[in-house]
Amino acid sequence: MASFDARPAGNGLTRRTMIKTSAVLIGSCALGFTGVASLGCSADNSGGNASSNDSDRVLLHVDDQRFFINGDAAGTAFSGAALSLVPNLADGTIALCYRNSESPDPCCVTLAPLGSPVIVTGTLRMLNVDGVNSDGVVSIQPDAAIGVLSLGSIKTADIEGSVDHLIVVGKSDAIAHDGARIGQATLGDSYADLIINANSSVGSIDAPFEAQVSGEGSGSAHVTVTGDEGAAEQRHGMLLEAANDDAAWENAVAVLAGAATTQQAKAPAGSGSGTASATASGLASATGTATASFAKPFAPQTAYADEAAGDAAIDTEDAADDENDENLLSFTPGEPLETDSEPDDSTSSDEQPPEDFQQDVAALGAENPAPEADVALEAIDLLIAGLKFIGEQAAGRAFEYGSSSLLELVFGGNDESAQIIAQLTEIQGQLDDIEHKIAQVIAQFDKQACYLQVNNYLSKFSAEMRWDLSKLRSMTESIDALPDGDEKEARRKEFAENLYSNPRYQVCGRYVYDMAGVLGNEIMQCYTGTNKNLFGAFDELMVLSYKWEHHGYEMRANFQSSVLSNFMALIDYSTFCLNEHYLAIKDDPEKKTELAEWLGFWKGLFGTATLPETALALLAEDDDADGAATGVANEVAAMATAQKLVKRADNIRYYQVPGHQVQIAANAANVHTTQGGGLKQTQLMRDSAGHCVLTQDQLVNMYLDYDKKKTLTDILFGEGEGNLAAPRNTGVPFVAYQLPLIDERQMKHPSHLYRHKYYAPIANNDGTTGRAYVALYDNGKRIFNFTAIAVYRV
Repeated sequence: MASFDARPAGNGLTRRTMIKTSAVLIGSCALGFTGVASLGCSADNSGGNASSNDSDRVLLHVDDQRFFINGDAAGTAFSGAALSLVPNLADGTIALCYRNSESPDPCCVTLAPLGSPVIVTGTLRMLNVDGVNSDGVVSIQPDAAIGVLSLGSIKTADIEGSVDHLIVVGKSDAIAHDGARIGQATLGDSYADLIINANSSVGSIDAPFEAQVSGEGSGSAHVTVTGDEGAAEQRHGMLLEAANDDAAWENAVAVLAGAATTQQAKAPAGSGSGTASATASGLASATGTATASFAKPFAPQTAYADEAAGDAAIDTEDAADDENDENLLSFTPGEPLETDSEPDDSTSSDEQPPEDFQQDVAALGAENPAPEADVALEAIDLLIAGLKFIGEQAAGRAFEYGSSSLLELVFGGNDESAQIIAQLTEIQGQLDDIEHKIAQVIAQFDKQACYLQVNNYLSKFSAEMRWDLSKLRSMTESIDALPDGDEKEARRKEFAENLYSNPRYQVCGRYVYDMAGVLGNEIMQCYTGTNKNLFGAFDELMVLSYKWEHHGYEMRANFQSSVLSNFMALIDYSTFCLNEHYLAIKDDPEKKTELAEWLGFWKGLFGTATLPETALALLAEDDDADGAATGVANEVAAMATAQKLVKRADNIRYYQVPGHQVQIAANAANVHTTQGGGLKQTQLMRDSAGHCVLTQDQLVNMYLDYDKKKTLTDILFGEGEGNLAAPRNTGVPFVAYQLPLIDERQMKHPSHLYRHKYYAPIANNDGTTGRAYVALYDNGKRIFNFTAIAVYRV
């Protein structure tokens, strides 16, 4: 049995929550610390021949509840073989942690040095892996059958066997090789990827981003793009809570599959009756509830000597228990709630007001965090509609001049066209302002590839293009102002011919139809350094510029609308002059060469679908002609539609610092301990729909991202920052996710009985972390007053 440091330095959860939560539930390590606690195992838990001095390759085989390491019997795992592979950072090894069926004590054994490949065979309920294979792989062999495989921060998991539920939370790759079968997969943040080989079987996949799923067989899987980076950790936490009880496990898995059932769980020996209800809302697309019957959740599995007679009243003060007890850690409990006796779990003696944690916080309404962006978004919709309208018009349509303006002729003169023209005119008049603000914001990233791409557009197509387009606009306005009649019509036809062939009417040194093609390609081109088109590169700059996504909404919308307005202006002049020129030459047999040249211009901008019969006949004679061309105007319209800024719901905020991204409910709540919460106190960690609070890592990362210059209250609730709706009491710490609560078990001398103290992890306003004392189990429950701020991941 390996020896681990049970009390390493540190007082907060400094690593990813996901796998480390399994330490208590499956029975493994001291959560949040740089080490794993060895808490006593039976004689066969020696770890077989695996140690840091043996071969780096580890074969882990599970048969029923017994497991073998490199062929040697190593232990018996309680609860259907639920195992965790976690790092012991004290000596740089991998620890296998589990709960022994012969003892309530959790066990850990050493396997091999960190980074060693772990080969898994056999059948087991749950395998959690985190932080142990940054340089190696976990390999699930063809004969392995795993109920739930959870991956944290590892390099690669090669899957050739059967996995019912794959959950990838950390920066990990999972590869479904030929013959692999994965029933359901949930991916977490953008670094979690699933690669599917053609001859593997993968059912449904929930992923925040489409690009996270790839491979030859990815097309056969049902992929739901959710945008939710917290679902994997949330589902993992739900399953971990049920890992050590057969009936509760079956319910949790059924809920995950969308078919929850309610079953009775076996209570530990010597315990009375009681209930523990776990709400599984948000665990799967369907909402279900898993209910199990326990005597005393998280109480010791060996009853106290005086417990058989029933639940005894407990002391209201703890000092008498601590006299002459050197092994107990010192602590200062809060003031006990009024009812110290064992409560009826069906009721709460400390009801919360309905606007607090008892409701689905994420469903609450919130103010629009960026109303200024809405105007530009409406303009984008109209500009896209205008591009689509022009792209559908047949070449060679005769304009009915009359009293219509030139733009009304192009757009057809209906109510929608009037709105398009108004928006185009307004945006063109604001381009100076918009582009000046953009240049100021992005200047700080002048070494970034995305900056170079956006700046290339601004330098090539902004000032000079604005000047040339303003000259053309002045000409059209002077013609539009003429009285209706022959002179006005003649001036318009002359203007069209000048646009087509007079260099003095060029924009940025090119004819308008040529410049429209150049600008369209610039908008759509993916640069080598960024692998993004122009809109994607600008979005990346906004991620670098603003920690909270909503602060970049206005600038992103303004940039997209300004780019589209320039492109639209060029398309307007192009469609006008190309139509007029076609009508002038189409019936002249001596203009066949010129008509072929015109055909190339039209096809490049608008494709071949709208060509008239004369041009189609000419196209048929051209062996090199592409009869399926769509045209750059239609392609830009499609790209703009696909990449148009979509604001998140008003009741959502997105923290977008790379590597620390998290989606948050815009409403925070005050949460409190209650008698009805028992020793679980799950209401501290989730709202009624199952949305979990932020982890300590997430809260501390935010504080550090601001260079320790802002408090967490300012970062989350400040109008210029997260702008979350603050709860009534902001003078309390932030509670951080941890289920079950931290259970500190202590021996009481001279009786050699145990007490359990329960703590909730917290983050303070200054970015420091700690834990709050919320409950005591000492032959009965005692709940202490605790109030905190809950900020929920959604």
